[in-house]
Amino acid sequence: IVCSFSSMLITNFWLFLTLRFMTGICVAGPGFAALTYLGEFCTSRNRASIINYMCMFNGIAMVYCPGLSQLMVNWNLYIPIIGNLIIRSWRVLGLLFSVPGWISFLLLLRLPESPKFLLLVNKNEECSEVLNWLCLLNNGKTLQDFGIANMRPLLKSGMTPAPNLFRAMAKEVVPLFRHPYAKRFLLSCVVMFGLLLVYVATIFCLFGTPYFWVLHI
Repeated sequence: IVCSFSSMLITNFWLFLTLRFMTGICVAGPGFAALTYLGEFCTSRNRASIINYMCMFNGIAMVYCPGLSQLMVNWNLYIPIIGNLIIRSWRVLGLLFSVPGWISFLLLLRLPESPKFLLLVNKNEECSEVLNWLCLLNNGKTLQDFGIANMRPLLKSGMTPAPNLFRAMAKEVVPLFRHPYAKRFLLSCVVMFGLLLVYVATIFCLFGTPYFWVLHI
């Protein structure tokens, strides 16, 4: 969010390009981590549905961003600020694109840490507090009120990280290409490829290939 916001106020092209590159790198990690984080707070019965609803926001963003761009592409905005910094329509557009990110950031400040991560780093007491908070939020009672005590051995033992990072990654990824996940995984890849293909084709149909919106840094 900081890189994206800062890049809209930069007057040097190479620094602007670097910040946009960093924005792309920083977006990838939280994008996937959010799915895992959300899944930890859902029951197995409704986890798939809730994550599916969350993924729908990718499609909404693909409508929101081009739609907002279409509204602002013809704005002849020229507001000098300081030195070479001039507020143009593309800068305002970039700032508006970062608004959902800032909203998400503020909402995440009120949410607890991942219980699985807390177990991974052996913060057992903090993990127990998060699970109690979740139980209290959903049922109005704590885990002790339900007589749940069999989680104590797990909390005491904690979890140890894998000694080999690449082996741990392979252990998580390889099952996607095996039964029964391979077919669904490949189908999801085809859907995402088609979605992006239609998105790019729509942009070219609307604006035409000979025309590009050139940024005036």
